[in-house]
Amino acid sequence: MLLTIPFTQHLADLTPEEFVRQVLVEKIGVKHLVVGYDYAFGRGRSGSIGFLKEQGVRYGFKVDVFGAVQQQSLVLSSTRVRQALLSGNVDGAVALLGRHFNLEGVVVHGDGRGRGLGFATANLQTTKELLPRNGVYAAIVRYEQQGDCEPCKEYLAVVNVGKKPTFGDHPLTIEAHLLDAQDDLYGEKLRVYFVKRLRDEQKFTSKEELCRAITEDVQRARDILAKTRIIEFREYLTFNG
Repeated sequence: MLLTIPFTQHLADLTPEEFVRQVLVEKIGVKHLVVGYDYAFGRGRSGSIGFLKEQGVRYGFKVDVFGAVQQQSLVLSSTRVRQALLSGNVDGAVALLGRHFNLEGVVVHGDGRGRGLGFATANLQTTKELLPRNGVYAAIVRYEQQGDCEPCKEYLAVVNVGKKPTFGDHPLTIEAHLLDAQDDLYGEKLRVYFVKRLRDEQKFTSKEELCRAITEDVQRARDILAKTRIIEFREYLTFNG
């Protein structure tokens, strides 16, 4: 069973003792609690693991502490993952996550400029809050047809995350140019696995210059993705403690 607790202002204002008593004991009835090595809780993160263990003795629940997860002496954390993605280092994020960073989105209608340039794109609408830094990426896109028993389709892709500065100021968009694809995917869900950052998003002086850049992006993506296997999860982490 997975229990999610909305992080409300009321919850944020609870003291460590109030959190233990009101949430862990009275609402959940906790018997065994597992926390990370740097866990802190309560208002202003003022509750320590030591205090939590004391409360465990008081209320009759066990507390175990999960040690730092390391890879090559590097402590892995959500902060490091976030920093890697916000800098566009999606291949570095693989080492931290143990898998390729990915997002799911629904294909929606765009302005049709990509098709007019000869590079049709699937415009994705996603609820993902954390996105890689604006730029152009080599990616693999998977599409599983609804009700189809066949394995999901997989496409090589060039994905642009950004505001399309060549055509004026646009809202942030995610556009995937699927290589060698002819499917009509409007309204379908696609999952994009980011493999390698190709370049920054740029404002080009002409459509011809943009087309040349996209052609180069496509060739680089083909070269990179030909040697890529999507990693869903990698069991190479070392657990300490």
